Amino acid sequence: MERAFLSESSSRSSSNNTRLHDHSGSSVRLRANSRADIHVLEQLKVQRRNMTQVCKMCVKSLVDKSPFETITDDCPHLNNLCNVLEHIFLHRMQARWSIFSTTDPVHYWHIIQQYASSVTVGSIDDMENVSTELGKCRAWLRLSLVQKRLATFMDILVSKQHELKVAYMQGALMISAELQEVAGVLKCLDAIDFNLCLRDQDFDYYDKLEIDYSPYLVFHQNTSSRRDDRQEERRLLSTSSSIDSRGIDEEREEEKEEEEEVTSLKELLKVEREQKNYYEELVSVRDTQINQLQRELDSLGRESEKEKKEMSGIIIELQDQISKLQDSIRQQQKAGRRTNDNRRSGLFSSIFKSGDED
Repeated sequence: MERAFLSESSSRSSSNNTRLHDHSGSSVRLRANSRADIHVLEQLKVQRRNMTQVCKMCVKSLVDKSPFETITDDCPHLNNLCNVLEHIFLHRMQARWSIFSTTDPVHYWHIIQQYASSVTVGSIDDMENVSTELGKCRAWLRLSLVQKRLATFMDILVSKQHELKVAYMQGALMISAELQEVAGVLKCLDAIDFNLCLRDQDFDYYDKLEIDYSPYLVFHQNTSSRRDDRQEERRLLSTSSSIDSRGIDEEREEEKEEEEEVTSLKELLKVEREQKNYYEELVSVRDTQINQLQRELDSLGRESEKEKKEMSGIIIELQDQISKLQDSIRQQQKAGRRTNDNRRSGLFSSIFKSGDED
């Protein structure tokens, strides 16, 4: 796993961002043939890579933790993920100037209003504990995690790269290829059930959120490297009179550390097995649900076919009845015509007879 992704160049890159703006605050087009601009472009690439990698690590930490405990508001990995996503959304965003104020913090609420679900946006607007646009962004981010809609929203933004160029400056992560990578990683969060309480949270706080890199910057020295270090220490201490006793103590310490490492590996293996069993059980439950749904679908299909046959029989029966009624009507019409003809014939006969008598 990439651990040492936070270099000093990343911390210096924020100062280089000033070279991408003129005094009016508008963005300046970088030139690939300029040595200074090439350096700035490289620093922006480092920033995007850092944010992408730490986002992956935050998601992986949440996925690993979710089978064993509920993800709540006080989860440090959740808060760190939200901070990373906020950095991603705000990375090199164009400032939105207002005629009333020029000191408002940069936010991405207008992007959420344009591309997110109107129902979700309305829910955030109705929250009484959120008043600023940046606070609404933070509340929406957590609500999207609860509703499992964040990955879908990011997919929409991936398809709107051309429109987003109006809101972001050159080199922003939101208009780069890394956005698709981030959107793919966030799909893993759809399998997590977040238990977050948004009504009691204060999101209108200081607009600068820092990413906690410390959980992902731990250096793990392997056993061979530690053994080499101890041998080097013994060689340096070989001139000492107490080298024998120190060597024994160091050997005991080495054995103790190896035992601790074995114990740690056993615990890690136990966790991995428990996680494997959980996923197998989850897959089994999903298979059972799928089989149940398939059986219900087959049953509905059979019932549908049965109803089709019954309806076909009813239609045929109705057609027969209609044919019989039509035949009966035609026969009645013929009988009526014959009766009328007979009446007319009798009438003519009586007229002729009365004429002959006269």
